[in-house]
Amino acid sequence: MPEQSTVAPIVFVHGGAHGAWCWKPLLPFLDGDALAVDLPPKSVRGGSRRLDPVPELRTLTVGDFADSVLRDVDAAGIERFMLVGHSMGGLTISEVAGRAPDRVEHLVYVSCMVPPDGASAIEALPEDLREMTRDAVEEARRGGANPIGGLDEETTRSMFCNNITAGFVTSHNGSTSRLTSQNT
Repeated sequence: MPEQSTVAPIVFVHGGAHGAWCWKPLLPFLDGDALAVDLPPKSVRGGSRRLDPVPELRTLTVGDFADSVLRDVDAAGIERFMLVGHSMGGLTISEVAGRAPDRVEHLVYVSCMVPPDGASAIEALPEDLREMTRDAVEEARRGGANPIGGLDEETTRSMFCNNITAGFVTSHNGSTSRLTSQNT
């Protein structure tokens, strides 16, 4: 009889402007069960519509993202699991753990936003990104353009790549340039 794994499945949660696609290169290297989820709006996560302005992004909350993760793990038949969140996915995994603490075995934060209790996500950003983010949020509230589209190379490198080879990231975020390591 094969030995059954005692390691809880891992559920991967992407950050802003990403999708489950960002975890796909990692999944084949895992020994246990894993699920990479797409947060709402799922219709634009990856693929040709990934940078389209989506009005529902203006009304979705971290609670909506947590509900989506829990629906996905339920649909996959997963009862108890570990959560791994990247970037703004840290907000989501914290909310999932708060809503279903008996189901979450561990939380892993990968380059995440984890604001102090009572603080906003914007306050957890590096100081040089706070004003740009506040402006983008205000523009979105007024019904303006997609606040996450059109990041320049320097901002993309700072936010998503942090000194790594990042052709993979730029191929998915719409950038036409390739980012490479600064430590070659």
